Amino acid sequence: MATKRLPRPRDPLALTKLIGDIANREVADAADDRTDPEEAMRQEDTVRAKAEIIRRYRQVCADLAADQETVKQHQEAIQQCQAHQQMLAAQANDLEAAARVFGFDIIREKAVLLERARNQTQSPVGVPQSPPLVPIPTTPTDKCPTITELVLESIQQAFPDSVRVSEIRKQLAKRGIAAREETIGMALYRFARLGRARRDGWNWFFIPPRAAQNETPVQSEVPSLIH
Repeated sequence: MATKRLPRPRDPLALTKLIGDIANREVADAADDRTDPEEAMRQEDTVRAKAEIIRRYRQVCADLAADQETVKQHQEAIQQCQAHQQMLAAQANDLEAAARVFGFDIIREKAVLLERARNQTQSPVGVPQSPPLVPIPTTPTDKCPTITELVLESIQQAFPDSVRVSEIRKQLAKRGIAAREETIGMALYRFARLGRARRDGWNWFFIPPRAAQNETPVQSEVPSLIH
């Protein structure tokens, strides 16, 4: 049991009286500090738990703020990437249009370059090689046909029957050539203007050279070619 002395007053007269009372044993110079040990332990546990809760709460709030800042930075980076992708897509569309103006298919040329790069980095001997998408010219006389030439070949092979743009695209795909229907349609329209093809609805017909002399070249605006 812990004890402690009575507090001493600052007034000299009161202090003198208290000393006399203690000397005469009229006042005990000690007070019991009767504290329940279990209650003391509970209070200590409460103090420790409060301190731990506060510490953890501060840590969690700091981690949450850091994560929110990271998410914000990632969202800004994603937005920048999306804007950059849109710009690159617009440039790619412009380049594809420019390629069509100069009479070649840039998508097919890209496929040729990719296939050539795969062949150059082929795995060691013993691993079978996949066939190339399109023949790569090795001599000046070994020239790869253009999309326009392949379209003309398709309608010639279908003569006297007709052929549709979707069918021509499938034929090119079987040969490993990726071509858009817009590109095939523009090639057909070019032959129609030259009197070498004609259109009947969704169907395209080849016009032999003799019959082409009697055909009137198409001079109207470009119709809907994708069927």
